[in-house]
Amino acid sequence: MNLARMVPVLIMTGGIAVGVRYGQALYQDVVENVKILVTGIELSRIADEIRYHHVTCQTLPPVEPPDEFSAFLRDSLSPQFLERDVALDYWEEPYRIENDEEDLVVLSTGPDRERTFCAHGRKEADAPAPEEGEAPPDDICATVRLEK
Repeated sequence: MNLARMVPVLIMTGGIAVGVRYGQALYQDVVENVKILVTGIELSRIADEIRYHHVTCQTLPPVEPPDEFSAFLRDSLSPQFLERDVALDYWEEPYRIENDEEDLVVLSTGPDRERTFCAHGRKEADAPAPEEGEAPPDDICATVRLEK
């Protein structure tokens, strides 16, 4: 048997073995990054809807309790990408709204589902350095600047 003819077969076999071993983790990373991207797009839509509501109704959407903000989102928005609950992010956690000085911030707690840190779109706000072994903050936010 000619060794030169076996090299491509061995490379393909090795590639398949590596793909099976690491392919699932790579796939999960890609899916997670797409979820983060789409969540950012949804938060922008939510921020636009809050601005529109503020201009047309001269009121803010309900901030507390969280169920009322979820009901506002369900009444105001329709699903853009898939038929799903527009009040929940892609990790099945409700979107949140918080006051931040003179702005409102809509946010998703991200893949870890815990409220950590979000710079609210401000470049000068630096995330605190994570402790050793701790994941970096992964909240996804959009700032809502309201017309005065």
